[in-house]
Amino acid sequence: MKQLSIIAIRLLSIYLIVSVLNSMLPFLLDDGSRESLINASVMVIIGYTVIPIVTGIILWFFAPRLSASIPEESEKSPTADDLVSAGTFLIGVYLFVEYFGYTIGHINFRMSRDNIEHYYFDWGLPVTMLLGLCLIIGNKQFVKLFHKLRYGAR
Repeated sequence: MKQLSIIAIRLLSIYLIVSVLNSMLPFLLDDGSRESLINASVMVIIGYTVIPIVTGIILWFFAPRLSASIPEESEKSPTADDLVSAGTFLIGVYLFVEYFGYTIGHINFRMSRDNIEHYYFDWGLPVTMLLGLCLIIGNKQFVKLFHKLRYGAR
């Protein structure tokens, strides 16, 4: 189970890096886009590009430590509770990492606009980030909930 979690975390790190590069390369290669990139706030660029890339690199190297919260492997095949715990943890890592950069970039983009009186904040970004953190921290609670839903209140 831990090996599967390490592979999944490392795939997430590759996804983060490649998705940022995939969205930024056409933007950087277009001459007209470079000018708007120069006018963009440094914090916006950091939020949308640097944070996901650095987070992807950190996830790659710390995948074994992150998977330490997954239950130990046993000689028997993993139970449904083990799969729910591992899946909940991995979904939480994905949501937290993905939306952390979006939240920072969105805050800085909105704060750098000239028209601050019509400031609109997308509350879905930090709420999703916190949901991911709750899934990471409380994956054992979701196993208990899964167990109650599956087997009833025994």
